[in-house]
Amino acid sequence: MNPTPILGISDGDLPVLAACVCESAAAWSSWQSWRARPNFEESSARSLALLPAIRHHLLPTHPEAVEDTYLRSSQRSCWATTTLLAHEAAPVLRTLDTPAPVVRGFAAMLRNGDFGSRTCAALDIAASPASYAATVAHFTDHEWVVEGRTALPHSLRRRRALTRGETLFRRSTGAAVRVHWVDLIDTDSDLRELDGADVLLPSPVTSAVFALDYATRQPAADGLVGIVDVVEHLFAATPDALAEAARRDGLWPTLAEVASVLRRVDALAPLTPAAHYLARSL
Repeated sequence: MNPTPILGISDGDLPVLAACVCESAAAWSSWQSWRARPNFEESSARSLALLPAIRHHLLPTHPEAVEDTYLRSSQRSCWATTTLLAHEAAPVLRTLDTPAPVVRGFAAMLRNGDFGSRTCAALDIAASPASYAATVAHFTDHEWVVEGRTALPHSLRRRRALTRGETLFRRSTGAAVRVHWVDLIDTDSDLRELDGADVLLPSPVTSAVFALDYATRQPAADGLVGIVDVVEHLFAATPDALAEAARRDGLWPTLAEVASVLRRVDALAPLTPAAHYLARSL
């Protein structure tokens, strides 16, 4: 079967995805089958990006995953990368007038309490139109270099939950921060500490909308991770609330495709209750 139009999920991706979104026994079986392939190390980068999420999903019921070579090395690599990012960005975050909302991978890790649960190439933070310029300036004042605008902000008349902004780097270490221009974000007042800096976590529905939006803007590349993020956020939210937000922000086609992909996975192996609910409720 050809890949789906937005997320680019082919039939070959489904067993990999099953290791993250299926019930315990099925997820373990899917992981073992994928790992046993002779060409496992030649898997696509986007598939291998799920290794930390697979480990996080399997550990509660399969403690033997702790000793799995691939899962362990992936977790350690993620821990080292995210620790560096947090250490580099924390001095800037502490200078902001109000705690910055942290989105995408770091938000998931702070909720999970495990720095190795996501592959994070950058620290993604959200800034309102009123604070966007000052937020970017805070980073440049601390020797972060703007490497180029990835996209111009959308008009505020468009009710998009997320638009792209600036990507900044520390040339000395290669650490990266993305500052997203956001005209609508709902936080649940969940204050956390990131290497001594206070940050806010968006509400689960807002986090799921970010995942949908990012997958839409990065077709195929982040499709697998986006699906896993949406499913995990549903443990603290409802598909109805997410559907309402997706319609409001023009992301309904992407959410509908997520549900469609999950139904394809469900035909192979039973989904977790949250994933099954999403798959069958839309």
